[in-house]
Amino acid sequence: MPIEIEAKILNINVAACRTMLAAQGYTCTRPWSLMRRYTYFLTELNPNPAKWARVRDNGDDTVTMAFKHEHDGTDIHGTEEIEINVDSFENAATLLQKLGFEDRAHQENFRETWIKGDREVTLNEWPGLPPFAEVEGHSEDVVKAACNELGFDYAQALFGGVGRIYEAHPDWAGNKVSAVRELTFAEYQKEVA
Repeated sequence: MPIEIEAKILNINVAACRTMLAAQGYTCTRPWSLMRRYTYFLTELNPNPAKWARVRDNGDDTVTMAFKHEHDGTDIHGTEEIEINVDSFENAATLLQKLGFEDRAHQENFRETWIKGDREVTLNEWPGLPPFAEVEGHSEDVVKAACNELGFDYAQALFGGVGRIYEAHPDWAGNKVSAVRELTFAEYQKEVA
């Protein structure tokens, strides 16, 4: 199963990152847009909370469905991911529900995607969190090189799902984001520029 090789860089300045990405030759392939996702526990098949399915509207007329398995959220190689494109958010969500998967959470975030060769950098904002970047590549060396090129401190990166960022944030200390059913900007009255 493919491994998602991605480092999360916390507390970024989005405007400064855009300038830095453009200066380093990255191209913005998806402008800042709202994404929504439904996640599902796979309890009917396997009661492991480290495995889940996701249906995501990417905010750019594309919809994806994915299976994720977080083996080790502290390691860059710790998350497996299989992702496919689907043509309907609603139909994909209904399919998972009809198959008996437990509807776990409805989430949204803002994201912007930048690409340079085999490197992808996304700028993200989630409800209740400061903006962060995700640096992704086909190997750890590629991710480290991209972090170095962009001035990010790879040694301070987090790995695994976004829940790790919530757990590391002082406003969320002791709370599990996986227990939050509706994780939306409206709920947190967050204005996003």
